[in-house]
Amino acid sequence: MRMNDFDAIDLLKKKVGVPFHCRFENERCVELDLASQDYIFRGLVRHRTQSEKAEILCVIAGLTSLQRLNLRSNMFHSIPDYFGNLAQLRYLDLSSNHLGKVPLWIHEIENLEHLNLSANDIGELPPFLSKFHNLKTLRLHKNTFRYYPDDYGVFAKLELLNLYSSRLKRIPPVIFDYSKLRVLAWGVTPIADLSADIGRLQELECLMLQCNCLTVLPDALCELRRLKSVFLLQNRLKELPKEIGNLENLEHVTLYQNELGSLPASFENLKNLRRLNLAWNRFEELPPVMMGLPKLEWFGFFYNPVRGGMPRLNHIKEVILEK
Repeated sequence: MRMNDFDAIDLLKKKVGVPFHCRFENERCVELDLASQDYIFRGLVRHRTQSEKAEILCVIAGLTSLQRLNLRSNMFHSIPDYFGNLAQLRYLDLSSNHLGKVPLWIHEIENLEHLNLSANDIGELPPFLSKFHNLKTLRLHKNTFRYYPDDYGVFAKLELLNLYSSRLKRIPPVIFDYSKLRVLAWGVTPIADLSADIGRLQELECLMLQCNCLTVLPDALCELRRLKSVFLLQNRLKELPKEIGNLENLEHVTLYQNELGSLPASFENLKNLRRLNLAWNRFEELPPVMMGLPKLEWFGFFYNPVRGGMPRLNHIKEVILEK
């Protein structure tokens, strides 16, 4: 006889040994979270033996009404094939479990909308992920794959894609087909230029391109009028596009550790900017446009070879000039 969900959760409480989040609807468990809320890199059963973890996974697999499952940072190493029974899943987080590959059973979960497989030493992305036409968020960062399949162009509903710290040597062209994308994270790669196709991502609100080798940005970047946050730290940028002031919705810009010595005059048009980090660049003086940013609350400018004194920046709540 199948164990009811209340009994299954009671059994899990005994096996896990610490409190965890779960939620019921109509006497069925629809949410289960075994990730620590206090320590992102420490799952609640991370230090249990593999046999104890196997028993825990067996109980979880019986919760067939689960819609949301978070097993982050528990060092499971593998997840049994019978997890394919969890056909109602919409949200699945298997990050930081050293899985080594994408579990085959995932292809049985027809309606996934949110998938996190980050930090799992995944060396190859399987074709079957292309079946998930309803995906809204896909996190694949901190893995070792070197190829992003062209078949993944079907993610028409994708809103967030994280490929930070993979082994990819360029941004796959298919990504520029994701017309609904709002967040794109990419970093720790040798790319030196950014395709003008970035301008096709008209819904983009947050762009993270840190820790690359970018020397120049395409003018097309200035067409992304919905952008609110741009992270370009630790690149090799010597200048910014002249029309960057077109991005009037920008609130947060990080250009830490580049090779900038000036800002375009249009930068003064960024009237909604609240946080700006220009630290560790090559500015010899404060860019004049700084005086025309009325909403700026935080400004980092340390580790620049400034000559002479600095004007007062009383209109900015927090200014960091030294580190």
